[in-house]
Formats: sequence, structure tokens, C-alpha cells
Amino acid sequence: MGDEHLMTVAEGVVWTRVDDEIIAIDPQTEHFFGLRGAGIEAWEAIVRGTTVDDALAAILARYDVPAAQAKADLDGLLENLLKRRLIGIGEQASRD
Repeated sequence: MGDEHLMTVAEGVVWTRVDDEIIAIDPQTEHFFGLRGAGIEAWEAIVRGTTVDDALAAILARYDVPAAQAKADLDGLLENLLKRRLIGIGEQASRD
């Protein structure tokens, strides 16, 4: 997964936060995904349109987990969200 690429919520996807879970749904495909724990940090980073690196930093700031494990878990989550067409990974962020 490209660490400096910007992440976005896919067009048409709706989502809501219910207590300690985020539910994201694509009404066209009927794909949905529930996110808890570190998945919420990742989703909030996606909503902000930040990079994979930024999402990883947010997770590491909040959870006591080895960086390599957090990166592998985040990459797996992003692959699942991409496969369900709930997010997009775009251009590389410019770091001016």
C-alpha cells in the first residue's frame, strides 16, 4: 500500500458512527463494513482525505502496538475496503 497516497471515501458511500462503531455502506453494491477500535482511527483519516502514513501515525499515537503490526493490519483493512469499493486511494500527497 502506497504510504504517501491520499485516501478518500468512495463516491456514493454513506457512513455513520453508532456508539463505538462506524458503519460504511455503498448503496449501489450493498457492500457494507463495520469498523471498531483502530479501524475507527483509519476511517477518520480516510474521511479527512489524509495519507496512509497519517492514518498509521494516528493509530500508533492511540494504541500500544508495534509499528510493523499496525502497518500490516492497516494495509489489510485498506485492501478490504478497496475490494468492497468503499474507499479510493489516489495521487501521492505533496509534502511542501
